[in-house]
Amino acid sequence: MSDLAETLPETPDAELADTQIGRYQMRRLLGSGGMGVVLAAHDPELDREVAIKIVAGDEAARPIREAQAMAKLSHPNVVQVYEVLRIGERIAIVMELVEGVELGTWQKGRTWRELVVAYAQACRGLAAAHRVDIVHRDFKPSNALIDQDGSVRVTDFGLAHATKDTPLDSAGTPAYMAPEQHRRGAVDARTDQWSLACALYEAVYGHRPFEASTATELAAKVMRGDLAPEPTDSRIPRRIRAAIRRALSTNPDERFPTIEEFAAAITWTPRTLTYLVAGVVLVLVALVIALSLSRRREEAVCEDLDAPMRALWTAEARAELRTRLLTPSISVSEATVDKALSGLDAFAASWVDARVTACTETQRGVRSADTLDSRMRCLDRRRSELSGLLEALAGGDAIALRATNDAVVQLRSPAECAEAAVEARPTSPALQADLDAGEDLLSRAIAASSLWQFERASTLVDRALTFAERAKSPSLTARALVVRGECQDRLGRSKDALATYQRAAKVAAQAHDSAGVGEAMSRAFLVEGDHIGKRADALRTRPFIELVVELAGQPEALRATWLHHLAIILYDDPARVEEAATIETEALAIRRRTLPANHPYIFDSMETLANIEAARNHFDEAKQLLTQVLEARIASRGERSVSAVYTNLGVLEARRGNLLGAIEYLQPAFDVSVANGKPNSHALFNIGLLNFELGRKRAAAATFEKSLALAERTSKESRNVAETLAYLGISWIHAGEVERGRPFLTRGLEMSRAQASPTLTAFQSYAAQLAILDHDRPRARALLDEAVKQSLESQSLFDLVRAQLARDETGCVAARPQFAKALERAIADSERWVRTMATIELASCELEAGAVAEAKPRLEAELAWLVKVGADDSILVRVQAVLAKARLWRIRISPRRCRRLRTPPGPRPSSVATS
Repeated sequence: MSDLAETLPETPDAELADTQIGRYQMRRLLGSGGMGVVLAAHDPELDREVAIKIVAGDEAARPIREAQAMAKLSHPNVVQVYEVLRIGERIAIVMELVEGVELGTWQKGRTWRELVVAYAQACRGLAAAHRVDIVHRDFKPSNALIDQDGSVRVTDFGLAHATKDTPLDSAGTPAYMAPEQHRRGAVDARTDQWSLACALYEAVYGHRPFEASTATELAAKVMRGDLAPEPTDSRIPRRIRAAIRRALSTNPDERFPTIEEFAAAITWTPRTLTYLVAGVVLVLVALVIALSLSRRREEAVCEDLDAPMRALWTAEARAELRTRLLTPSISVSEATVDKALSGLDAFAASWVDARVTACTETQRGVRSADTLDSRMRCLDRRRSELSGLLEALAGGDAIALRATNDAVVQLRSPAECAEAAVEARPTSPALQADLDAGEDLLSRAIAASSLWQFERASTLVDRALTFAERAKSPSLTARALVVRGECQDRLGRSKDALATYQRAAKVAAQAHDSAGVGEAMSRAFLVEGDHIGKRADALRTRPFIELVVELAGQPEALRATWLHHLAIILYDDPARVEEAATIETEALAIRRRTLPANHPYIFDSMETLANIEAARNHFDEAKQLLTQVLEARIASRGERSVSAVYTNLGVLEARRGNLLGAIEYLQPAFDVSVANGKPNSHALFNIGLLNFELGRKRAAAATFEKSLALAERTSKESRNVAETLAYLGISWIHAGEVERGRPFLTRGLEMSRAQASPTLTAFQSYAAQLAILDHDRPRARALLDEAVKQSLESQSLFDLVRAQLARDETGCVAARPQFAKALERAIADSERWVRTMATIELASCELEAGAVAEAKPRLEAELAWLVKVGADDSILVRVQAVLAKARLWRIRISPRRCRRLRTPPGPRPSSVATS
C-alpha cells in the first residue's frame, strides 16, 4: 500500500483538471454514493486507463479488505484490482476501468433468455471468488457491470471476507440480504447464491421476491421464506422457476451445493433434458416389469396393515365425537368441528399409508428389517397418541373439547416415521415389553396434555416413568420427565417443574441426546425466569443452553422453542426489548416454515411478538398481530377460549394510554375465564393496576386481594405473587390506610428483590415514598440509591419521589423544577397516577412561588379527568384543596383588594401526596 500526500479535491464536484493521485492523472467523475466516489484516471507509466475508488470516511478496514479480496481474483467476470493507495486518512483502490453500465440498468426490457445468460456469467464470477475462499456478501445488480462486449463483471467486494473467518456483521443491502444475514448468522458461498437468485427473480419477474414497507417486515418475510407470487402469465420455464426458488431457500442446506450448480440449473439445455428423459424412461420400463413380477408377493405380505386404524377411528367414533363437539355448551362452530374431524381423517390415512409404505419398501429390499421394526414402533406410538386423544375426549370436559382442533394439529405426523432411526433393542423380551408399554403411556400422556388435561397426563406419565426405569431406558425417562415437568408447571407447581426439567436434562445427557438436553434446559429457563421470577438466575444459564442447541445441530423445532422462551424473558427489560423483537421474529419465522398454518405454537409466537411490539410502543403493529391471534383462537377453540388474548389486548390499550378501553378488554377476559372454571389471575391483576392508575385506590386494593388469592393457589413465591403483594400494599397506602398497606408492600418488595424482578425499582420508589411519609429521610435516600442502580423502568416515578425527598430537605420552591421534570416524564411515559401526583405536588410548589397562572389550569384539567374516571373521593378532595388555595391566592393578589391581604398562604404541611 502506498502512502501519498492528500491532493484530492474536497468534494466530488470540484474541478478534476490537474488533480493527481500519485502517478495517476484524474480524468472525470464516474459516480458517487454512500461508500465514496469513483473516478476515471490515466496511468502514464503503464499507459492505461483505470478506475480509482476513493472511500468515504476514515475506516480503512473495509476498503482494504475489498482490495485484498479482489486482488486475489483474475477472472473474466470479475473486475481486476491493481493497487491500494492511502491518501491522508482516506483510501483509494485502483482497479480496471470497465466501460459499460450497471447490470441493474442494463437488464430493463431484456428477455428472460438474455437475463439468464447475464446472471450465469455473474455466477461464474462469484464462483471464482468462492474458489479462493471469498464470499461477496453484498451481491446486487448495481455491484455488477456489463461491458461493451456483453461480459458481466462482478465488482465491489467491500463486504467480502474469507469463509474461514469468524462472521463479521450482517452488513449488506437489506433487499438482497439472505436469511442468515438478517439473523446475523454465519455466511458462506450459499449466501451469495441466495442474493444472486434474489436479483435474478427481480430481473425476470419485474418485482422483488420479498416486498415490504419496513425493514423489520422485510426481514421477517425473508426469514420465513414468504415469497411474493410469481406472475401467472410469466413465460419463464418451470426448470428456471424451480431453480430460483431452490436458491432462495431459507435453509442454506436446501440450496444448490455451489453457485456453479445453480448456474447450470438455469442454463440447462433442452437437448440435455431430452437425453435424461430418455434414460429415465428406460429405467422406468425396467422397474415396471420387475415390480409387476413381485407385486402379488408384496400384496400378500403387506395386506391388512390398516386394520389397527380401522378398529380405532371408525365411522361410529367419528359421528359420536362430532355430536359431542357440537353440544351448545361447547360453543365451537360447525366449521371448526368439521376441520378437526378432517384432520383426524387425514392423520388416519397418513398412518395407513406410512405403514404400507414401510412394509413394501422392506419387501423390495429398499430398507432393512431393522429399519422396518423401528418404523413400525414409531407408527405404534403415533397410533397410541391418537388413541389417547380419543380416550381423553371421551371423558373430557368443555375446556378439553374446545381444545380438540389444536390437539389434532399437534398430533405428530406418521410421515415422520419414514426417517425413524434404527433403535437399540433391549437385551430381553421382558425389557422390550416394558419399553413398549412405557412408550404407549407417554404417547397417551402427550395427547392428554394437548387437551389441557394435566392431571390425567400426570398420572399417565408417572406410569410411563415406572416402565422406563424397568426397561433401563434413559431416552424414554428423559422424554417422560419433560412431559411431567410441563404438567407440574401448568398445575402451578413451578418449583417442582424446575427440578423435574433439571433432572430431565441430566438423564438426556446420559442418553447422549443433545436435543433432549436442550429442550429440558430451555423449559427450565422459562420456568425459573418467568414463572418463578428469578430472571437473573435464568439468564446466567443462557450461554450453556445456546451451546447445547448448537451441539444438537440447531434442530429447527428446538431452536424455535428456545428463542421463544428467551424472548419472553428479555422483553420485560427496556434495554433488551429490541433484542427480544429480533429473537421472537426468528422463532415465528421458523414455526411458520415448519409447522401447519394453524398450529398453536405459531399463535403463541405471534402473541409474544405483539407484546414485544407494544413494549416498543409499536401499538398498531401489536394490535394487528393480536387481532389475528384472536380471530385464529376463536376459529380454533370458540369465543369462550380467548381469555389470554383479551388480556393482552387490554394490556396493549393500557400501554397506549387508553385506560378505560383497556378495562373493556380485561373484564371480559376475567369473566370468560370464570365461566370456564379457571379464573384468569393475570387479567384480574391488570384490572387492579388500571384502577390504581385511575385513582380508584380502594377498588384497586379489593381487586388485588382477589388476584393474590388466585395467584397463591399455584405458587406462593412466584413473581406474580410478589407484584400483587406490592401493589396491594401501595393501593392501601395511597387510599390513606398506611398501616394496612405497609406489611404487603414490605413483603412484596423483599420478594421482588430476591427475584431481581424488572418491577423492583418501582417498588423501591414507592417504599422510599413511604419512608418520606414516616419522616425517615435516610431510609428514603437509601432506597432511591438502591433503585438507581437498577434499570429504571419507571423513571417518572423515581423522579417524583426524588423531588418529594428534595422538597422535605430543601423546601418546596427549590424542588419545583424536579416536580416539573417528573410531570413531563409521566406525560411522556403515560404513567397516569404519577402524573396525578406530580400535578398536585408541582401545583403546591408553584403556589408557594406565586405562579398561580401556571398551577390553576393544570389542576382544573386534572380534577375534570379524575371526576370523569371515577377516582376515589379522597383523591378528589386533595386536588380540590390545592385548587381552592389557588383560587384564594388569586383573590388575595387582585388589585381591587386591600394590600394588607396580599400575604402568601401559610407553609404547606410536609407530607407525601398519597391520597
